[in-house]
Amino acid sequence: MPPPYEIPKDGPTGIVLNALNRHFFRPAHLHLKVRHPQCDELTSQLYFHGGDYLATDVANAVRDGLVVQLVHRDNPNDVAARGLHEPYFEARYDFVLAPGQTNQIRRSAP
Repeated sequence: MPPPYEIPKDGPTGIVLNALNRHFFRPAHLHLKVRHPQCDELTSQLYFHGGDYLATDVANAVRDGLVVQLVHRDNPNDVAARGLHEPYFEARYDFVLAPGQTNQIRRSAP
């Protein structure tokens, strides 16, 4: 599980955040890049329901539609079936990709 993390406090961002009396933390999240040959590439982040800093993300990047529920999986048979040795967390999210112009095979006009 990724933890929340603190962004650098030095530089212009640190000066502004200090002046606004804001914290420097990003909520825990996963970065994802989804690809399909016939679609535009999608880069996004998923956040975890109940996580710290969701409402006050210093980057203001959290959207309700990107917050997922985590399910703790600790059934020994399930853990072993996945080739793991420890319990894990599962998150599910359905991505929708836009048809891409640059990756599609183009047919020439007759």
